[in-house]
Amino acid sequence: MKRAYRYQAIDRAGRFQTGTVQAENPREAQRLLQAQGYLVQQLVEVREARQGSAVSSMVSAPHSRAPALWESASVNDRVLSLFFAQLASFLQAGYTPADAFHHLSRRVLDERLQAACRELAVVTQRGGRISEGMAQFPRLFPSFTVGAIRAAEMGGYLPAAASQLASYFEERWRRRLWFWLPRLLLINAILLLPLFSTASAAFMQGLLLYSQSPSLSPPEAVLRAWGALVLRYGVPFWLFVLLLCGVWWVMMRSARLERWRSAAALVVPYLWGYSDWIRARALQMFVEHLGRLMNAAVMPGTAWELAAYAVPNRAIAEGLLQVKPGYGVRPEPLDAAIARTGLFAPEEVSLLSTGVQTGDVVGMLGRLAQLYEARCEHAARLYRFSIMRFALLIVILTIGANCIGFYTPYSKIHQFVEEWIGTP
Repeated sequence: MKRAYRYQAIDRAGRFQTGTVQAENPREAQRLLQAQGYLVQQLVEVREARQGSAVSSMVSAPHSRAPALWESASVNDRVLSLFFAQLASFLQAGYTPADAFHHLSRRVLDERLQAACRELAVVTQRGGRISEGMAQFPRLFPSFTVGAIRAAEMGGYLPAAASQLASYFEERWRRRLWFWLPRLLLINAILLLPLFSTASAAFMQGLLLYSQSPSLSPPEAVLRAWGALVLRYGVPFWLFVLLLCGVWWVMMRSARLERWRSAAALVVPYLWGYSDWIRARALQMFVEHLGRLMNAAVMPGTAWELAAYAVPNRAIAEGLLQVKPGYGVRPEPLDAAIARTGLFAPEEVSLLSTGVQTGDVVGMLGRLAQLYEARCEHAARLYRFSIMRFALLIVILTIGANCIGFYTPYSKIHQFVEEWIGTP
């Protein structure tokens, strides 16, 4: 009786191929693939799916229709960091992927991740790949995490890849957490600006109202005038800011605008150091995956493509995918492909050229990954300092706007005195 076997292989041109083959046993399946010119990397028997899988029908289908995002997910970065850290620990301890996800389904607190872990346990138990199961949940796992796990499956370093993803999400969560002070100051500025900037105008109009309505006490007249000014100027200001926040929220979560966001994050210095960290971390992860894959004897063209899909910035990933070593008997040297991307400095290209010439490409890729790691640490220190400068800038602008609003009515103080006293 023939059975179905899922395979991962490299064809004669060096391209990565996946599919299924029918054979009576694994040895025959491998012989059939070798006859087609395939170099078999992995061969797993595909077991028949269990009937009436509740998890598959209730969870997998809705998530598969959701648009995939390359960088972000609907769950918090800290939650993803803890998830991948536990996954790395289970795999490092020798647990099978099915057992690891079975235990994780009872450990993670997010209900969506619990359902995803149950489905991933079913997929891996049937012989499927982890990356295939993760791709069914694009709202939970960004596309680059699926690419990182796929590359690790090809290169045989799943625990290290999961640990790297855990470190990345933890680092990104810390970077965003540092922004709490500017965010708090900005919210206070938006709320208090219409209240303080209208204080002097409310005082003058309150005195006029008191002179026209003797039944009101001076404090009541001033408060009534203040409320009228807040309703006239403050409420429209708050509604406009709320509209801007809504537009910003949509732009930051739209899948169609993700390419624009990724490119803008690399060129707009809205916070010094943050753009440098994004670029350095993306290139560091690409170089590290590329080195691990080439160390596992994966063809350069296939290794390049797999590593590019593991980059956490979409703009950089697309730039890498546009330039990649070709397939064939004499593919393009790695240093030439690196130079054509325009993402690496000339001295970094020279470093890889030396590795190509001496036959130590993997070692030079590891050295380059260390250089980008040091650059990430420098960018983090610069980013932390820039946050304090940004917070100070918000304080200065808030005080200045309130002073302008408070002082403007005094430019008409003579006219006010004449109207209030009744000077002819």
